[in-house]
Amino acid sequence: MIDASRLAAPGNNKIVIEKSGEGNLYYNAALNYYEAADFLKSKDNGIKVERWYSWDAEGKKKLGVSTRLRTGDRIWSHVRIRPRAAFDYVMVENYLPSGFEVDRDERGFPGYYYWTNREIRDDRVVAFLTRMWDREYVMSVSMRAETPGDVTAMPCAAELMYFPEVNGRSSEAKFIIEE
Repeated sequence: MIDASRLAAPGNNKIVIEKSGEGNLYYNAALNYYEAADFLKSKDNGIKVERWYSWDAEGKKKLGVSTRLRTGDRIWSHVRIRPRAAFDYVMVENYLPSGFEVDRDERGFPGYYYWTNREIRDDRVVAFLTRMWDREYVMSVSMRAETPGDVTAMPCAAELMYFPEVNGRSSEAKFIIEE
């Protein structure tokens, strides 16, 4: 493992792997990076993603920035996705705020008729499209506050499954859940 602080300078650096002696050389390379920020803002790299929270399924009674919730409160996460062009094989990951659980009632997923598949995971709801046309798509998820505390929802992310450099994300969200 190479620590970034050991690189020569910001910008282009070279990593050289040399083999000496008999036998085969096997190696693997991977890059992991993290954005250093107190609050992650939205990004549009070909797909615009917007997420908001509301008290209702239609998304009209929006939660304010400093809304305090109580354990057991049911809210809705709404995601609006707009690609700049038509794309194939798109994945949308709507991360749940920590301390929340998806309301598993099937009626909690309006607007899923155009999605190829959806998966409910512990920390997110993932939806897939085989073909995303150049138009607006909406996904809504019903969830309940379960655990008290100051919680964060990582940004909702959309990306092409086979060309992840075409992507977008919403900003992150923060909540206070009280007993």
